[in-house]
Amino acid sequence: MLQNLLNNRKTSGLILGGLAAYAFYRYSKMTPEQKSKLTDTIKEKATSLFDQFIPGGLKNTAGRNGTNQPMAESTMPGSF
Repeated sequence: MLQNLLNNRKTSGLILGGLAAYAFYRYSKMTPEQKSKLTDTIKEKATSLFDQFIPGGLKNTAGRNGTNQPMAESTMPGSF
């Protein structure tokens, strides 16, 4: 029964919209400390996923060459 509900695009959209509204409500009720902690956790997880799944050459192209400094213009893709 649940599978039939999720196959319907309208129902799936309503469910996702409801989840997004609930997430926004919960975020708006958080204290600044909780928001900061949540943001830091998301950044840490995104960085670990990026480091785990993106090949080294692509990291350099994306601007993460292991330093906090931006890449030189001559090494940027599409520059001549």
